[in-house]
Amino acid sequence: FFIPFISFADGFDYFITADNGRLKNGDEDYRFISFNVPTLNFQEDEMAFTVKNPYRLPNEFEMRDIFSTVKEMGGQVIRIYTIPVKNSNFPKDAPTYVEAPGKFNEEAFKVTDMMLALANEYEIRIIFPLLNNRQWMGGRPNYAEFRGKTAQDFWVDKQLRDDFKKTIKYTLNRKNTITGKKYKDDKAILAWETGNELTSPIEWTVDITRYIKSLDKNHLVMDGWF
Repeated sequence: FFIPFISFADGFDYFITADNGRLKNGDEDYRFISFNVPTLNFQEDEMAFTVKNPYRLPNEFEMRDIFSTVKEMGGQVIRIYTIPVKNSNFPKDAPTYVEAPGKFNEEAFKVTDMMLALANEYEIRIIFPLLNNRQWMGGRPNYAEFRGKTAQDFWVDKQLRDDFKKTIKYTLNRKNTITGKKYKDDKAILAWETGNELTSPIEWTVDITRYIKSLDKNHLVMDGWF
């Protein structure tokens, strides 16, 4: 659930860019030391131990607690975990983001809407990985499972690559239900990361990076190689 809010501001003047090996925030060098927070967009560690399903979506209070804590400690950036993909090993009532090729959970993506609204409010940028190499929270093996293929097929199979590109397109072009801004236009995102701990061939990385940049000229793209 989300606690009522008053307003969310646009917290940044510039997109982060790269110039001759340096990150730039406008004309100034951009340097940071900060935090990796895998639970910001998805909870996989329900600690009450009262239910069999450990997976759920975080609420606004939990996200605000994370942002305010990172802010108080001087953090400027949060790297989240990846976009969760339906996993046949999850409990049936476990929420997820990608339910099938090209099918997305609106309530789950409202969590990232709130996350980006809060990122602007607290002036903390987000590194946004798009794919998990392994099945934890769902990732490469689960895209393959949708089509009855193997995780290794994911790197070379056109159908599986196109399925992943559907997720990229949906995410980058999503219009935030809180701010009204498309993700690809949100300065709170520091960079898209191709994924988490990837073992991808160079050809796959080049193709996916070019696809991201064809949709979004504003943001940097990070290589998620392991």
